[in-house]
Amino acid sequence: MIEWRPPRLRNGVIVFLLLLALAATDGGVIYGMLSRSPSTITFALGLGVALSIPLLAILAYRLYEIWSLRYLLGRDSLTILCGGRGYLVPLHQIQGILHGPEFAEEIDLNGRRNGWGGWIGQGKTKGGGQVLFLATRPMVEQVALKTEKQVYALSPANTTGFILALQARRNLGPVQNIEEKATIAEWLTLPIRRDRLALGLLGVGILANILLYGYVLSRLPALFPILPMHYNAWGVVDRIEPRGELLLLPTIGLIVLIFNSLLGTFLHRREPLAAYLLLGMAITVQLVLAVAVINIIS
Repeated sequence: MIEWRPPRLRNGVIVFLLLLALAATDGGVIYGMLSRSPSTITFALGLGVALSIPLLAILAYRLYEIWSLRYLLGRDSLTILCGGRGYLVPLHQIQGILHGPEFAEEIDLNGRRNGWGGWIGQGKTKGGGQVLFLATRPMVEQVALKTEKQVYALSPANTTGFILALQARRNLGPVQNIEEKATIAEWLTLPIRRDRLALGLLGVGILANILLYGYVLSRLPALFPILPMHYNAWGVVDRIEPRGELLLLPTIGLIVLIFNSLLGTFLHRREPLAAYLLLGMAITVQLVLAVAVINIIS
């Protein structure tokens, strides 16, 4: 089996720099937050950092896709590996090979004009056919393999050598009966991603924790520097703390939410009910903490 790799440096560097810039921005924002007194401004900044985390994850995974992309040419098949996905293409099922300019004329760009992050993802031909882009070069430099199911758009560094090697193996005829198929890593097939109830519970928990943080930070500047944090059985204050300690309550809620969400995601594949209970408990914790915050403030 011969391994062919696409040119990765340009796209990899671009995505890495974007990832680095976003991470540095988040780091700067967090550093600025730590040097300021808690307020609605710090809450907004923290919320912005939290909302940037999915984008960081997307950029990190795209970088992983670019650097893991390769084409393995065997006797009877071509295996394409990209991130956590793999595609097995039997050589005898390839109906045609389209070169860059010829292939580019057949594609419906749908507003897409560049591939700064690599040409990786789904697309369509102007005739409505499915195209799977697994390339790093511009479309005019790609080579497309057409099967009955779809078109695979690739960009090996040595396009000419790749095509010659592929055609040589096709001309030999198949030795094994191989079916065209796609595989996906287990960590990309978490069933909780398609469970609306679980996602709804998770969303409610996240929203409740955000609102709890927002409420505490909006009220904090107007509170006394020292607050009663606990009462004994007779209703007498037995613990006082600086008002900043009030932020410990939503932080506890955040820790519980993260722990229950991770554990629920792990258990969901085998015990969905356990995942629902964990996510429901996380919501309950947010409500209990909210009542505690209101009692302390009032």
